[in-house]
Amino acid sequence: MRGRQFLMAGNMGPQDWVGSSPQGTKREQRVTTIPCSGLYYYDDYKDSWHPLCPIPQEVISKGCAMCTMDNYLFVAVGGCQQGADREMKPSKRVFCYNPVTSIWKEISPMNESRPHCKLAALQGYIYAIGGECLSTVERYDPRSDRWTFVAPLPNDTFAVAHHVTVCNRKLFVLGGTLRYTLLRYNPNINVWRKSKERTTEIVGVRNFLYRFDVSPQLGISVYRYHTVARLCYECCTKRLDQCLAFQCVALDDTIYCMSHQLTMSFLAEEISPRFVADDLSVLSGAKGILFPFLLSLPDTKAHQTSV
Repeated sequence: MRGRQFLMAGNMGPQDWVGSSPQGTKREQRVTTIPCSGLYYYDDYKDSWHPLCPIPQEVISKGCAMCTMDNYLFVAVGGCQQGADREMKPSKRVFCYNPVTSIWKEISPMNESRPHCKLAALQGYIYAIGGECLSTVERYDPRSDRWTFVAPLPNDTFAVAHHVTVCNRKLFVLGGTLRYTLLRYNPNINVWRKSKERTTEIVGVRNFLYRFDVSPQLGISVYRYHTVARLCYECCTKRLDQCLAFQCVALDDTIYCMSHQLTMSFLAEEISPRFVADDLSVLSGAKGILFPFLLSLPDTKAHQTSV
């Protein structure tokens, strides 16, 4: 856990999960032997992105999910290249990355294959939520290296969870239905509840959920929802031309919004939440699906001895 905490991005490049062609061209075979997918970290002092390590071929997947817990990165493989025809097939495999040793390790597989599921860490467990045509939920206990089922998503909700966040010791899941119902899971009583709040992207900071609504014409509207008082109100707006969808992650009181076109920071202050004026540098060259997360990276310079 020692070291400086960084904003990270996992890039799952589409050229690395080629599998739709039955025979596979020589170019496809060459690309898959040298993966372009990788992990990157952001240096806020220099406003620049830097590569950390490549992602192993067996971890690369089109329908994967990522989350961090105790400074480990967990990746649930949604689909992998298997068989002679190289067809993408659902997978139960889960991998763990240690940033201190830079070692990838496979852990116990999930009970069900979950393409396009969502992962979230809560109170020492990793939760795998939904997936294509799945309403089941299971959680991973790193102490026993075992996945067990918990309460499933409500029966009348859509199987794919669009966004997941943790706030005030509860799981919040967006996208339960086509009306963007917000679902709340309490691990103490193993029960899901539905809220009428409409959201498009959510991030938890302290007792608040920050909801980012994106409009191609108007830009970004930010709403703040108090998870205890159950109050929701608009707290900030940002006008942008042709604003596209993005993903968010919170580092202390700063929420970073990331896509291929932009990197923005939002200050989640209790009195005056707002976007920081200057936009940050984007992860240039990334052509795959971007997954923002946080890790503490060791300071390698500290281990060097002066001559």
